[in-house]
Amino acid sequence: MPMCSLRISGTELDVDALLAAVSLSAAAIHRRGEAKSKSPSARLRLFSNVNVTVSAADFSNLSAQISD
Repeated sequence: MPMCSLRISGTELDVDALLAAVSLSAAAIHRRGEAKSKSPSARLRLFSNVNVTVSAADFSNLSAQISD
């Protein structure tokens, strides 16, 4: 499904505090220090990030994305 997403990331990002302060819902959340996969030898994430959907309009419909 085409959409417009916003990714916010940082080494000191508190994704829970961010999501509590804004009226956007997360499409994906990754926290610093979490394993990148379920493999026992998985590398740990170096930063936190959150992806939020800001528009469900088609990728080619910029005016609808802006109005969303």
